[in-house]
Amino acid sequence: MLWWLQQANLPLPGQRLKPIKVSIRKRQGNHPAFSFLYYITMPMKRLNLYIWKVSGYFKDNRYTILLTAIFALFSIINAIRHEMWRDEIQAWLLARDSSTIFELFKNIKYEGHPGLWHLCLFPLSHIHPSPLLMKFFHLMLATATIYIFFRFSQFTRLQKTLFAFGYFPFYEYAAVSRSYALGVLLLFIFCVLFEKRFEKFLWIGFFLFLLAHVSVHYTIITIAIFLALAFEYLITKKENSFIGHSGNFKIIIGFSIILLGIITSIIQVKPPADSGYAVGWKMEFDLNHLRDVFSIISKSFFPLTQHTFDFWGSNYIDKLPPIGKFDTLTAVKLIISSFILLWATMIFLRNPATLFIVLSLNP
Repeated sequence: MLWWLQQANLPLPGQRLKPIKVSIRKRQGNHPAFSFLYYITMPMKRLNLYIWKVSGYFKDNRYTILLTAIFALFSIINAIRHEMWRDEIQAWLLARDSSTIFELFKNIKYEGHPGLWHLCLFPLSHIHPSPLLMKFFHLMLATATIYIFFRFSQFTRLQKTLFAFGYFPFYEYAAVSRSYALGVLLLFIFCVLFEKRFEKFLWIGFFLFLLAHVSVHYTIITIAIFLALAFEYLITKKENSFIGHSGNFKIIIGFSIILLGIITSIIQVKPPADSGYAVGWKMEFDLNHLRDVFSIISKSFFPLTQHTFDFWGSNYIDKLPPIGKFDTLTAVKLIISSFILLWATMIFLRNPATLFIVLSLNP
């Protein structure tokens, strides 16, 4: 009896029935019906596999999707209630009133910034003249930035939530339709690629090329990143033997793309001769100017905006009163800045590229 059960591929007492896999593809040559059944069921199998992957993604990223959706919802409410400023409308009007892209770049030569943001607004403004399109496009950029931050950053959930709903990401980079959100998005994409930078250097070059054209501030950031990556590549070239000849060629192409972006950005930023704002470059050394620039570091790490009607660009550190003839404000700023630079140096000492970026961007 047991021998008969084994020959019939049936389970023995106490054993489970093993499923028998029947390959339709192997039997499709026996009868046309099997071939027809195979081509009918394969799309359903692929659809089920896709649904399984999507459901697994939502299950693994529930916190990211939920917080990003909440951020997008409240950002829409915040943007609807926000009355656009002159700086926001300025970029929209320049894009709307330019007939061609060449005319657009001719009109923005007095802006003092590269034209990537205006170039993004150009097709939108010609679809519909209402600046509401700029608002929703800007909200898409801000939401994508927050998603990348939640999805790929190594911070805790509490830290991510506090950052996303802080003043800068939730208001200045979401409600105010300027180029800020575009720059932060490109910068966060670079941070995601930074871990495998020399393996994906063409993508690094592409995104840094775009970053250099967001604004003059991001041009400075791109220059610092370019120098840091070049320095790291030169000192670790022998250690990264796995890159190979083709990899080195791609890295050189990536550096060329970044350098091209920096050069073309500087050409756009250079003010014309008849400009009445920010004419020329300050090249001479000035100790007072260096002190003022160095003291700004404290504001970047402590962005404590004053609760006043005219709050833009304000900081609580600026309200410190002087003690007699002693300039308390400058002294506190210099102490805080020195501590921050020392602290950053100790943290990133083992990562020369990151340390170079931090030290070159802070002053």
